[in-house]
This record gives sequence, structure tokens and C-alpha cells, in this order.
Amino acid sequence: MRKVFSLLLAGSLVFGTSTIAKAQPPEGYTVPPLGQQVRSPQETIRRFLNTGGGLAFFTDLVEMKDDPNVPPMDDPNGPKYEYYVALGASLGQFELDAKNIKISPDIHNPDLITASFTLYFHDPSMGFQVKQSDSVQLKRHFIHPGKTGVDNEYWSIIPGDPKKYFDSNNGPRSGFIEKLATLTAYPGQIFPQIFLRRSEFQLKQLGAGLLMFSWDYDNLIDLTQQNFKEKLKIYINSPDFFTAPDSPPGTTDFEINPNIAGLRMSTFTDRKDTVAFYLGHDQKLNFRYDGMSAVCFMDGHVEAISPERAKSLRWKP
Repeated sequence: MRKVFSLLLAGSLVFGTSTIAKAQPPEGYTVPPLGQQVRSPQETIRRFLNTGGGLAFFTDLVEMKDDPNVPPMDDPNGPKYEYYVALGASLGQFELDAKNIKISPDIHNPDLITASFTLYFHDPSMGFQVKQSDSVQLKRHFIHPGKTGVDNEYWSIIPGDPKKYFDSNNGPRSGFIEKLATLTAYPGQIFPQIFLRRSEFQLKQLGAGLLMFSWDYDNLIDLTQQNFKEKLKIYINSPDFFTAPDSPPGTTDFEINPNIAGLRMSTFTDRKDTVAFYLGHDQKLNFRYDGMSAVCFMDGHVEAISPERAKSLRWKP
């Protein structure tokens, strides 16, 4: 069984049986990297799981942060540490293994195959195991051009389309391994989406905390930016919910709309349109996630907000 960094789950990976595709997704990353070739599709899949979805390399980059011979974090040509560091926050660890691997050649392209297998998830600390069907597409590469055979070729896993990573119908395949490969292939495109969704989740918790607080205080919103963290903490699962997922611990990235302070819930006839909490400062949104921000409204619902949508936000009751 193989260990994997489970932050990759990020609350987003879809567990279920995948469907095989005819169309080839974009290829932006291959596993294993050149110089670490393996000779069979089966061994490629096993090594991918064994290295935590290729993240052993990323972890090495994090460990090199303090090395004076490594480019600094703000070097545009250096490693993108901010994404790799995020992988260090763990939601727990699983051991993974792929069994009963079956290979199906592509009848239109001899250099493409689909590997179908049973993926086993095992948590040794909890003592439970889950299995599911999975599949992934692989591509053949030649070490010596023109020469075929296991001694002169290796196979790489093809990631999916990062733009469709969170789509409920994200294309022909939506397997766990493909999503893992896509995340490691395109961290710069996918992590902002993960952070935005996490921010929305945290804002929803703040909205729920606001409603519970108002129930306990005769519908009065006795909160300000200076005291809302202290007053809401008993209604919030974790103090981390006040900090955006890509910020240092203890940072307060979410603010309360100052125009609602001191009012009663009964004052609002349009709660679904009035801002309660937001990602930003001084009633200005922070569009830090690929040009998007997040807002929680007075009725508790949360939206991802674009700069254009922000122009129509209601700040005053």
C-alpha cells in the first residue's frame, strides 16, 4: 500500500466509477518525469501512488526553501513555493494501492492506453478500507526514437483539463487518479479554485455563526470588526475560519460589513442582497483567486464574486 498527501482531496475529488473517454485531454505533465523512467503502465501507476501522486518532488522543493542556492520565493523563474507549501497542511493520510490493473489499447493510437483497476483506500489509524473502480489514460514515450519494446519505452499518466477540475460533469473521466495527476500538473490553475471554494465554505460558517448569535441576543447584531471574532468564536468550529486558506495563521482576511452593526435582523427586508461578511478590507473585495472573491450575505448564502458583480453589491440595509 502507498501513502498519499490527502490535502489533494481538498473536499473536491469525486469518488466513483469513471467512464473511459475517446478524446485525449491536454497533456501538461507526465509521470514519472524524464530521468526516472519505468518500463510498464502498471509500474507507472504504482510509482505514482507510492510518491503521493508525484508530490515527493514538490516536497523536496519546500524543503529547499531555506537553501541559499535555491532561487527566492519571489523569483519569477523560481519554484512556485506557495502551492507546494500548501500541500503541507494535512487532512489526514491514506494508504493507496491499485490492484487488478487491466490495459485497454486505443484502437486509433498505439501510443495511448487506458488502465482500469481497483483502487484501495486504507486509513491505518482508523482501521477502515474502501475500494472503488478507477481508470486513467497513459501515453507511451520512446527513450530511443523509433525503437519499440519495454527496454526502450516508458509510460506516463495524462492529466485532465484543469479548467474542468471542479465541474460536476467534468468531461469523460473523473477518476481519483486523474484528478490527482491534474492537481500535481497544474497547481497554479487549480489551487486558486480550491482556495476560493474553501473561502466560500468558511464564510458560510461565519454566516451561520451570525444567525445563531442574533438568536441568542434578541435578533440584535451587536458586532463590529473589532469584536466579531471574539463574540462569534463559540459559534465557529475553528478560529482558522477567520483566515483565508492561503494566508499565514492568525491573519484576519474576512471582515464584517460595518453597516449592519447594531441593527436587528428584523430591520432587513432584503437579507439575500445585503453583504454580511466578505473577503477584503474597508468594504472593498480582495479578488485574489484568479480575479474572484467571496461574499456571505445576510441570509447566510455565499457567492463567488467577480469585479463586475461587486459593483452591484448592497452594503447598506
